[in-house]
Amino acid sequence: TIFEDHISGLINVIECLDRQSLKGIVNIGSSDEYGNATSPLREITRESPIAPYSLGKLAATHLFQMLSKTENFPGIVLRLFLCYGPKQDFARFIPQTIKGCLSNKPFPVSEGLQLRDFCFIDDVVSAIFLALPNSGARGHVINIGSGDPVSIKDVVNKIVAILGCGKPQ
Repeated sequence: TIFEDHISGLINVIECLDRQSLKGIVNIGSSDEYGNATSPLREITRESPIAPYSLGKLAATHLFQMLSKTENFPGIVLRLFLCYGPKQDFARFIPQTIKGCLSNKPFPVSEGLQLRDFCFIDDVVSAIFLALPNSGARGHVINIGSGDPVSIKDVVNKIVAILGCGKPQ
């Protein structure tokens, strides 16, 4: 269902567009398209989806690339790394950690050795507005992240330090 929703939803949007006047369109991809590939992840890194979500995202990316090559479609794929910011769902890593710290009760976390590249939502919005008018970006995949991987443990420790409370286990 997740795969079908990604690709069918995108096809529905593309079919509704006035392709004659379309100047540019951005599809939001995901770093999950790379699967378990080793860092650093670059746009030329071979994708290797490991879940229906990442497969759906990758299929959408390939659809945009195919349309760009065959029909001069002005699509751009921005592959987002771990986004965070205001109003984020509490099931996501940073809000969940903040909520756990504010409860001031012990809560489980991993050992935290994983490295992640975080991207603040305002930077994502800026990337979209920079990509859209850029004709050189059309047909391409562009990774959007900080470029500075941080360990999960460091993020948890930073949140505890900022809040002054929390008992991550």
